[in-house]
Amino acid sequence: CTDPNTALPSSYTEKCGDITSDETWSGDIDMTCQVFVKSGATLTISPGTNVYARTVASTYTAGTACTPAACTTAASCIYIENDCKPFTSALIIEQGAQINAAGTVQEPITFTAKATVAEMEATGSQTSITDSSTGSTVTHGTRGNWGGLIVLGKAPVKSGTAMIEGLAVDVPYGGFQANDDSGVLQYVRVWHGGASIAADNEINGITFGGVGSGTTLDHCEVAFNVDDGFEFFGGTVNGKYLSTLYVGDDAFDTDKGYQGNMQFLLAMIGSEGHYICEMDGNKVSDTQLYSAPQVMGLTGIGSAATDRDTMMRLREQGSGQFGNVLLGQAGTTAGIRHDCESGATDMVTQDAPIFLPENLYVSPTVVLSEMNRAADFSVAADSDASRACDG
Repeated sequence: CTDPNTALPSSYTEKCGDITSDETWSGDIDMTCQVFVKSGATLTISPGTNVYARTVASTYTAGTACTPAACTTAASCIYIENDCKPFTSALIIEQGAQINAAGTVQEPITFTAKATVAEMEATGSQTSITDSSTGSTVTHGTRGNWGGLIVLGKAPVKSGTAMIEGLAVDVPYGGFQANDDSGVLQYVRVWHGGASIAADNEINGITFGGVGSGTTLDHCEVAFNVDDGFEFFGGTVNGKYLSTLYVGDDAFDTDKGYQGNMQFLLAMIGSEGHYICEMDGNKVSDTQLYSAPQVMGLTGIGSAATDRDTMMRLREQGSGQFGNVLLGQAGTTAGIRHDCESGATDMVTQDAPIFLPENLYVSPTVVLSEMNRAADFSVAADSDASRACDG
């Protein structure tokens, strides 16, 4: 597969604004602003399509007087801290809408910035750098040159419904349809994203808000994103064969009652990245929905950075099952950290079988080799072993 950011095409089909009826994209697309696929509409993207997204939306007019009255959502502008910030381009699949993006091995669907790598480097975009225990570094690409892909559904989330982060307008997600279907994402690449849509509000490479298990998600990649790679806010969507490369924050992030299964994950974190997984359960509550992902088959490759406290962090009584996890780290970072919310007890158990979402289970069959802090991976194997999570 060729890198679409090596050289740009000579012509495009421009897309901007709301999509209210079924539509098909193919060839080379110039996404000039925020595109919202509205309820009842299906956006089909043909295999091999390249969607080039602009850093600054075409609907934003630069050079006009910067005032609260002039800088509005309608003008693709937000006024904050006595300054006008332009929106960037992004694709949002709203509740009740669908995306049908079924690429192939030979013809993946690619979302990327409308710029060559050389042009992005010349404009001072954030670089994505790997490192190793030998101190060598390699610059792989630039980040933050457009927004990202956001998919919203009606599956259960904490508190029932919420508004998705990253947008200057309120767009809801969540509901009570666990098998809700937001469409298909297969062989989709999302590169060079994470720019602010609203001030101080980056978005993830691919954001899932309340997306249901009827949705197909496999063989997708996020690379060179400013914020997280894949983030799941609640929902029940299952994903497999997902990879993240050199994002600026977490590779895989779950929150707000996510209950899906993930299999065959790959994450590579450079010196600017954070966690391989950051998975939040929920604050102490008897009435809220807890996150409890099942992750089977994860390979995480860290960096030599010394300011990381751990490679995987499970917070706020994070529950779930984790198996066949391989973590490789060049520095002194620990493996898995599990944090309790104040007031919670006995949240880590080793009883089998596991009935989610009440328990967190990490297989007691652990293989360690040349680990600096092997004890951080230790899990008691007794059938009735139970302990309060203590960080």
